[in-house]
Amino acid sequence: RDDSRTRDENLVKALAGIGTEDQFVRPVNIGNYTEAFIDYFIGEYETVVLLETPSHPIRCKIVDVGRERIETVLAKMRRSFNGGGMFLPIIPDRPFDVSMDEIYKLGRDLMPFIDELKSIDTVCIFPHGPLHSFPFSITPFKDGDPLIDHVCVAHSPSRRVLGVARAARRSEPGSPFFPGSALVVSVPAL
Repeated sequence: RDDSRTRDENLVKALAGIGTEDQFVRPVNIGNYTEAFIDYFIGEYETVVLLETPSHPIRCKIVDVGRERIETVLAKMRRSFNGGGMFLPIIPDRPFDVSMDEIYKLGRDLMPFIDELKSIDTVCIFPHGPLHSFPFSITPFKDGDPLIDHVCVAHSPSRRVLGVARAARRSEPGSPFFPGSALVVSVPAL
């Protein structure tokens, strides 16, 4: 950083607790199927973003996006969809009247590796704090296409939870169980 602000101690502790290779599930590359994992750790002033793919070591970027900005943008998004106070909720037959520009911008800031993800089949996101309600799947690539148009986007509370879920479905290490099909829809509106 080029300013004198000290690094958030919570981020330092979180990074120190990432663990060793045998403690967490890792992304796989099986045949033509490739996964990528993105981990987030939010601090007061910045967020640590970790990207792991089977063919690269974990890469880390620290982005200048703190907790307050994330919470503010998400609160505006919820108000746009749900209404509240002087604000009307989203009009069902005119959903495009709601501007998503702040969400798109925040998504691009939070996903510094996004343009590397077009060649990936599944991106599993491990959010932190308020990012559990962030719509990562609509984050646009440079060409404007949303992430979800090119890759499957999955969310898990943590790598450990994903590992437990895979083990429960009788998957083998390095060869996860894949369901025949799944449709999961999440809507930020009440």
